[in-house]
Amino acid sequence: MGATENFLYFSIIYIEFLNRTEIGQTDIAGLYDM
Repeated sequence: MGATENFLYFSIIYIEFLNRTEIGQTDIAGLYDM
């Protein structure tokens, strides 16, 4: 897999995670710090 494909796959998982948990912007910023 190329880097772009990995990024797209991760983005889909991440969006699904946000949709399921309904997190706010503050928590999203906290996840980016990981």
